[in-house]
Amino acid sequence: MRTVSKRMIIVDDVNTFIQHNQTLLSRKTFELLTVTSGHEALFRARNDHPDLMILHLYMPDINGDAVCRELKSDSTTKHIPILIITAQGDEEHCKLAADAKCDGCIAKPIQKEDLVTAAEKHLGIPPRKHHRVRTLIPCSITDEDGKREGTILNLTPEGVLIKTEPAPWLGDIIKVDLSHDVMGKAVSLQMAVRWTNEAGGLCTSGAGCEFIAAPPEVLEWIKDATASLPEEVDEVIP
Repeated sequence: MRTVSKRMIIVDDVNTFIQHNQTLLSRKTFELLTVTSGHEALFRARNDHPDLMILHLYMPDINGDAVCRELKSDSTTKHIPILIITAQGDEEHCKLAADAKCDGCIAKPIQKEDLVTAAEKHLGIPPRKHHRVRTLIPCSITDEDGKREGTILNLTPEGVLIKTEPAPWLGDIIKVDLSHDVMGKAVSLQMAVRWTNEAGGLCTSGAGCEFIAAPPEVLEWIKDATASLPEEVDEVIP
């Protein structure tokens, strides 16, 4: 299991935006907290001392630039890197963010890798190590809810994204079976559910699972398969 050494807070009043960012960013080796108001952002910043904050510019109570300005003027929080999300091509919004002395400005629609790269930069986390590709590999999943059919939606040498109903629970250890049509023989894998994304969000629902136990020849096959296929197309956050 990965060790979490960094903490990030996302502040936005739009739940779907938060859900999407959780999906994109919680796969990395840091703790992700979310809040939905400027007042709560100030409280959490002063009490949790995050390593990075991402603020939406316009909030229902206190706008992101005002939150940033207050934190940057406080000696106990001025060291916290702050990124502000603004509307696309709006120079006035970018100026508000810059005047608040934020550490970076990201315009919508946000390219996924722009957001992840910015987070990695300020958290000091290395970029993604593994190539990831889209797949539609049929499988079966066995956990406490029993055995059922599923589909592997993307694949890396480290793990997979699985679509099945009902979805496994975060933290579950599950058995994933591949038929002989995939590798020429039936294969069973043991995996840990590291993150989940519910249906109705802005990106594909499913469970992100990490390999715990797998035959060496399976891992080698996955490594070869991901190296020979194009990397997954990145999503855009509206």
